[in-house]
Amino acid sequence: MLATGAVLHYPPSRKVFPLPIYLRIAAVLALLRAIGLYLFRATVLGPLAGVPICIALANGLVLANLGFAFLFWRAGANPALERGGMYTALLVTGLRAMSGTYEVLYLLDGTAATVTLVDMVGSIALFVGILNALPTTLRQNQGTGG
Repeated sequence: MLATGAVLHYPPSRKVFPLPIYLRIAAVLALLRAIGLYLFRATVLGPLAGVPICIALANGLVLANLGFAFLFWRAGANPALERGGMYTALLVTGLRAMSGTYEVLYLLDGTAATVTLVDMVGSIALFVGILNALPTTLRQNQGTGG
């Protein structure tokens, strides 16, 4: 029985890891994306590696991922107080999963599709993990009067 009256009861589920673990994993993955794009820019950009606008956009993406890594790592220290980082991680992982789905189905093939598929599955897993850990974190914050 899931619902009785105005109270909703969830069935017992598997262990949910604390939200800081998911945020720290998201931070490490963002850092790895930034490092990978910086080190393998020529491979990622392919024939566009010599085009200045493509280099500038790739540099911007490296910097954005570094910013995400910092934001997620900091949010992992205290997610209840760093709600912006927590919600940003949820948004970024969800959008990366959506974008990855489109890229795998319609844009990419071969090795590029495989790498994107791995990233997409990781993003979905992080999104679900963060979403499952969110109620516990917010409930703890309500108990402290926050």
